[in-house]
Amino acid sequence: GVRASEDEVRLASELVSRFAKRDDIDLPAIFNPVFSNLFVQAKPLTLVDGFKIPLDILVALTNYPSLAKTLVESPLFHQTAFQNGRQLETNSLLGPFFSLATFLPSITEAYFSNIRNRLKTDVDTSIYTLRSYLDYLQKGLSKVLVNILKVKDSRESPLRWIAALLRGSKSRTQLQYVYQTDLTSATDGFLLNLDAILINLCLPFLVPTEVW
Repeated sequence: GVRASEDEVRLASELVSRFAKRDDIDLPAIFNPVFSNLFVQAKPLTLVDGFKIPLDILVALTNYPSLAKTLVESPLFHQTAFQNGRQLETNSLLGPFFSLATFLPSITEAYFSNIRNRLKTDVDTSIYTLRSYLDYLQKGLSKVLVNILKVKDSRESPLRWIAALLRGSKSRTQLQYVYQTDLTSATDGFLLNLDAILINLCLPFLVPTEVW
């Protein structure tokens, strides 16, 4: 695609900043379509296929407290019409971002095909590349959640969303759980990202030198 110039990026940032700081603007009318568009853009992406742009936009928008509040009040943020974990993952605004994972067949084929005949350094490079993508994703989503949690009126919404997803994935607690036949719980990728992000959010309480 065509890359925006620095002047265009600066202009867009100034416009967003101007809108976000005004009290006489209907922020949901302006930004709910933006959030919906980010959701649509992210849905078909994989961990190695352009997820950084919509994620970076999401982080940038939620840096403004008024827009973080607008995001969690968006109809897409917590789809209460859906009850199980897979439906919530698929249809809620942050779901496509949390779903990104390293172990899709397409990624395995692209990064680890013919692995027995490849040099160890080549395989190590593939592993490092995937880890860097995953680290970027998890740090970005951690920042989004921190931005939301810093807004007093918005704190309950992400907690309710996470609780609903965990309740909707209760089939994973079964003794004879078989992932391949379970179409109701959140995916492995979603839950692994959620685990990592929740640990990131706890770091300031566990490591004195860590800050959000």
